[in-house]
Amino acid sequence: MIRLRAGCRDEIREHGRLEYPQECCGLVLGSRGGSDGLCWIRGIERVENLWSDPARRTERFLVSPQDLFRGSRKARRLGLEVLGLYHSHPDRPARPSQTDSNLARWSGLHAILSVWQGLPGELTWWCSEQGDWRAQSVEEVPELLG
Repeated sequence: MIRLRAGCRDEIREHGRLEYPQECCGLVLGSRGGSDGLCWIRGIERVENLWSDPARRTERFLVSPQDLFRGSRKARRLGLEVLGLYHSHPDRPARPSQTDSNLARWSGLHAILSVWQGLPGELTWWCSEQGDWRAQSVEEVPELLG
């Protein structure tokens, strides 16, 4: 189960809208609960899509090690950790693609946003472990409850 701070969804959607037709990408910041496996998503960190061929950024993304390091430092300063990644699928469903499965190097939380002709659509959350994608249920909560 994921608890999402109110506003994070809109921040991801806006990032996808701004980067269209390229894939946007970023880091998911939060904390893990106890033995129940609950994840609290408290913020995001936008990063630049650095896929080497700009023409392929409509279907690929790459987060630099430097951005991951900076995001991890920011998370630690806030008492959080990097729980995972988010990215958009321009003109494609918000489901893990074959490319996602082939290139995923991050086992953990993934959010995928569909952006259809520049308009943000569905945002889905997944947990990935060695290419096995499991949909996650999400509850959006006000900041005061998080």
